[in-house]
Amino acid sequence: MLLLPPELNVEITKIGEGKYRAYTKRGDNAQEITSHDFDHDPDKLIHIEPQWMLERSVRTVAESLRTEAASTDRPPDDKLLIDYGQRLYAYLFGDGTKLRNFLEFNDAYRSEARLILRLHPEAAALWSLPWEYLHDGAEFMGLNGRLLILRMPHGLAELHPVVSAPPLRILVIIAAPDDQAELDVERELAVMQDALDDMRRVGQVQVDYLEDVTLAALQDKLSAMPYHVLHFTGHGAFIGAEGKLCFEDPMGRSDLIGPQELRPLLTGQRDLRLIVLSACQSAKTSGADAFDSVATGLLQANLPAVLAMQFSILDESAIELARVFYAELARGHAPEEALRQTRLALRRLDEARPADARRFDWGVPALYVRAPGLRLIDPDRPVETLQATSLRRDLGGLTLPRYFAGRRTELRQLRRALRERVPVYVRGIGGIGKTTVIAKLLERPGVELDAPPLVIRCHELSQPVDALGKIASFWQAQGKAGHAEAAALLLSSGREPADRAREALQLIANRRYVIVFDNLESWLEQAVVDSNQSAVVRDAVMREVLRGFLSTYDIHTTFLFTGRHRWTGVEALPPGNRVDIHLPGLTRRQAILLMNAMPRLKAAPLSDKLAAFDRVGGHPKTIELLDGWLGTGRTLHALLNDPSLSDLLDEQWEGYFLNELLARLSPAERDALTTLAILDKPFWWEMVSNLIAGANHYSPPPDMHFALAHFLDLSLIQLSHIDDNGDAFYTLHPVVSEYLLHQLTADQRNSLHLCAAAYYSVPFVEAARQYTAQSGETLTDEEIELLARSSRGIVSAFVRQTQDMQRAHWSMDRALQWQHHLFKAGRVDVADNIVNNIWLVLDRWGQRDLAKTLLRRSVDSLDGPNRAVAQSNLAKLLVDEGRLAEALQVYEEVYRTFIALDAKSQIAAVLSQIGIIYKQQGDLSRAIEKQQSSLEIQREISNEEGQAIGLHRLSMLYRMKEDYDEALAYSKQAVAIDRKRGDMAGLATDLHEQGIIYVLTNRKQDALECFNESLNIKRQIGNESGVASSLGELGNLYTDAGMIREAIVAFREAMEIYQRQGDPKMGQILEGMGIVHEVQGEYTAALEKYQQAKQILQQSYPVGLPIIEQHIARVLGKTGR
Repeated sequence: MLLLPPELNVEITKIGEGKYRAYTKRGDNAQEITSHDFDHDPDKLIHIEPQWMLERSVRTVAESLRTEAASTDRPPDDKLLIDYGQRLYAYLFGDGTKLRNFLEFNDAYRSEARLILRLHPEAAALWSLPWEYLHDGAEFMGLNGRLLILRMPHGLAELHPVVSAPPLRILVIIAAPDDQAELDVERELAVMQDALDDMRRVGQVQVDYLEDVTLAALQDKLSAMPYHVLHFTGHGAFIGAEGKLCFEDPMGRSDLIGPQELRPLLTGQRDLRLIVLSACQSAKTSGADAFDSVATGLLQANLPAVLAMQFSILDESAIELARVFYAELARGHAPEEALRQTRLALRRLDEARPADARRFDWGVPALYVRAPGLRLIDPDRPVETLQATSLRRDLGGLTLPRYFAGRRTELRQLRRALRERVPVYVRGIGGIGKTTVIAKLLERPGVELDAPPLVIRCHELSQPVDALGKIASFWQAQGKAGHAEAAALLLSSGREPADRAREALQLIANRRYVIVFDNLESWLEQAVVDSNQSAVVRDAVMREVLRGFLSTYDIHTTFLFTGRHRWTGVEALPPGNRVDIHLPGLTRRQAILLMNAMPRLKAAPLSDKLAAFDRVGGHPKTIELLDGWLGTGRTLHALLNDPSLSDLLDEQWEGYFLNELLARLSPAERDALTTLAILDKPFWWEMVSNLIAGANHYSPPPDMHFALAHFLDLSLIQLSHIDDNGDAFYTLHPVVSEYLLHQLTADQRNSLHLCAAAYYSVPFVEAARQYTAQSGETLTDEEIELLARSSRGIVSAFVRQTQDMQRAHWSMDRALQWQHHLFKAGRVDVADNIVNNIWLVLDRWGQRDLAKTLLRRSVDSLDGPNRAVAQSNLAKLLVDEGRLAEALQVYEEVYRTFIALDAKSQIAAVLSQIGIIYKQQGDLSRAIEKQQSSLEIQREISNEEGQAIGLHRLSMLYRMKEDYDEALAYSKQAVAIDRKRGDMAGLATDLHEQGIIYVLTNRKQDALECFNESLNIKRQIGNESGVASSLGELGNLYTDAGMIREAIVAFREAMEIYQRQGDPKMGQILEGMGIVHEVQGEYTAALEKYQQAKQILQQSYPVGLPIIEQHIARVLGKTGR
């Protein structure tokens, strides 16, 4: 058991205004040794002047002048401090006779004792006096090696915490709020690194830094790792009579934190033993005084010990203090013994200074204890290796970086932007840490978000407009009012992109979301990107959508962008309406923090790391690659001493390290990594194995798990995310993939794209192979692949099915990647086969912009009949958007192409589409003429499917002409053909049309039968949108028949479907529900439904507005309004 030196307890109590009494008692039996009454006036110059002297390293000029004016014959500093120490001694012991007599006749106390100052609460103001400078007339008592001066508030019981295993774990907190006197964070980092790096390297201490100096971040850090020591450097302040520490709020302003706020965080911290409160060099004495109040408050919160700096000290003294104090703690010494050794070391340092430069800062540290003799560490116990537990947060798919340092200023800017809801563009060269700083922001955004962020990885999308579907899905998933409508509006490709983007945002203006567009450079015009000019987004639709987003004000959604190059989209905004952050490289000391987090660089001496920074710079990715380079058997000394590398520029080091790392890979590893460079999506080990296995010219590494771990260790790949099954997904950093692909010829890149295309085609090709085997056919591999991607082939079947929508979307993603890599490899005609199978499904899913983009690409890349087919498909979408003149122009060009080819089936299809355009233009006669011509050709070539479609369209045209007999005759012919063919989808459509004709001719029962049969068929084939349409018609019929309950059931189901799909046809259902309310006499509810319907129809179907307005006027009349 550790034997502690005996105690001398000095109790100080207040006995009057400015009057105090000090009792000195034995610690073992409380026998009084001496007592003394004294007066103290803190405003007297005899007390202020020594404190000025101790604080003079940061005195202002005015303070210096005041000091000199007070005494032109001022004594030397050492004499001034001795006099002050003797005055403090006299406060406690009078002339000291009784104390000296006691020590003379008590050997145990004379050889070594602990002098514990115990102030009563009413005497707490005296904590601010520097008692550590007590002088008995012969020497400073704190330096004689026999007396340990400690502080403990009166009335607190002693604590007896257990000793921990090594190493000593220290959390350094450097707080620099913007609204306080400026603190040089770089210098404070240097102090701690210079002091602790040697101990950290040999494993005596583990040093972490609190990156984000907020109370919430501290709570997370303490939850993740049990620290022994918190080392706080920063400002203190008084609020009333209570001392506070100046932490930071998320915006970088002061957040004043006292013991009461810290108590909940410290509760349950079983290993936390000590907090060090260090005033920065810019602190004023009043701020340091606050540390005394904080220290006593922390002891009252059951913290065993606090070391408070009463004044600021010079950097070299701070380094020596931290070096000696923490080294002694790590060796197992108690804080009071560690502080004794620290005082002696500081005195030696001070004595080496010129006489007029001495600071006497050995007495600045004041130790407050509740656990005398406390040992933090038992160095004889086995070393305890702990890993920080990760606090998982949904960052929208981003993963927190393995290594992070610095960026305090940028994070504050980002948080302010979130608070002020202005767009942000984070710009910088590749690998500088743009995505990393966004991930750190999203970890703690500083504002309350209504949902986890949405992250659009621009480089992972084969087409920029694919982002619209992701944003719409994100909005729909929130399930809040207006969100389904906003999603539908964003995807309304018939509207101008900027307008729909603005109006969609306004529908959800009061919800606070964050949408990130990461790696925007992959969308920018390449020709401009290669210069220093401001670039635009290549895709016209996405360019306008982003313009709409950025020009929408008074919303709570914040848009964050990262990119390498200047972008006109954000530069077009007024400076006050945007934040443009250009990330620089890391500073010297930030770079050291990053190096200390890396597996190899952390073992290097600090001097070598500083030299490495001077050589390679502060680019984070370069530093990562340097650490990987060390993993190939190289040494830092070899790098620093190689004269051939002395002329490399900062931007050349990435290439140097990559070239060196790749040269150290095996041929199989190099080939595997090169193959991965062609991918846009994250990959995992099984995917990589299958991908490489499909590359006939490459041999896969023998152990793919090991290969990926090796790549990660060398910083060639990075973790993307962990999926729900616990599998790790990775990506190549853009810097690495660009370097690899730049080494290849165009043919080699095409070959890799074909390899990726083959990988994504596997599910479809294997399904085609199984189908072929079951049918008994014998097909070549090329014929099987053709079957997989042919019209109505496997791809079409997989994406069109509606029984398993998750599977359908998975299939669509693979089909899109398949066609993307085929297109990149120059196989445009094959890629177009896949586009022909998926564009209609994309349109059905609301992703018309993406469908149009793919079709336009085919039109621009193909010729002959294939181009004409792509044009026809594109024209169909233009018709749906109401762009009739543009669509008619396209169809006329297509018609001429097919006439030249005498392609009768295609001629008939184009004539039918031209007829549809005339119908929409209101020219029903010409529309009927074109449909009749089309029908004749379909009959000529015996195409029953085409005949049924033509008859159905003629039925609709005659109905619109109000020639119901002719309409019904054509409809019945269409029904007969589709029943005969077993075309259930066509039959359901025919029956629906026939039901409408019966409604118009007042044959309600016949209409009911047609709609019911159509509804049943649509349910069977999984046509949800069709189900909702039939339910809407049935609801209207039920309402007219007075079957209100049945009408409500039909309308409710239809509404649920349309809301789920974000379909604006919900306006028609709202109209029907309004009629039900009106029939039931619920006029207020009816008016609400009509007004909701009107709002939707204004955006989606304006021609229906007059009827809605009639409903509204009628209800207002009934209510007398």
